[in-house]
Amino acid sequence: ISGDGTEDNPYVIDDNGLNSGSYISFSGYRWRIVSKDDEKIKIVMDEYIKDGDNVITKTFDNENSSYDINDSNNIGYYLNTTYLNSLPYSNYLIDNNFYTGELSTDTGYEYKNIYTDRVTCRVGLLNIFDYVSNNSFNDYFHMNTTSGVGSIQYSTNSNGLLEEADVTDLKHVVPVVSINSASIKSGDGTLNNPYVLEWLDE
Repeated sequence: ISGDGTEDNPYVIDDNGLNSGSYISFSGYRWRIVSKDDEKIKIVMDEYIKDGDNVITKTFDNENSSYDINDSNNIGYYLNTTYLNSLPYSNYLIDNNFYTGELSTDTGYEYKNIYTDRVTCRVGLLNIFDYVSNNSFNDYFHMNTTSGVGSIQYSTNSNGLLEEADVTDLKHVVPVVSINSASIKSGDGTLNNPYVLEWLDE
């Protein structure tokens, strides 16, 4: 709808105003849009999970690189129980598909391979192709498996580069949740005027 494609004046795509990277105020935190479809908006918290004022770190699992919401040793279980229950308005979050397909030498590192496996849940993590607007994020796990070996998972390191890490390493946690796209009632998605959801008093 505007722009000329240069660095100083990039193209802007009309997507009903709900563009990737736009801000949303929810549960006392600032979130940003990762992706959307006609019914759902997937959003990522714009900071790490904390315990009070302290940033926490978690292992992905004891030995498994699959995202598993039913295994109490897995980060997926923590996010969909303890963390989910800690969020005000958690009952308004909706299930969504989080694609976890293997990206490795064996599968040719092809983008489409992320769609070969998925987990349907309320809280997930970023996959390695998700657009992340917060350049200060580092040292956090992704959802895609790296191989059939099982004990290695993708993470973004302290230099902002993708790497393979052991699932028992301690990493920051960057949660991703989904809301109904019809929930937005006000705001324009900017940092100073984030979208506000219809069921919030914020």
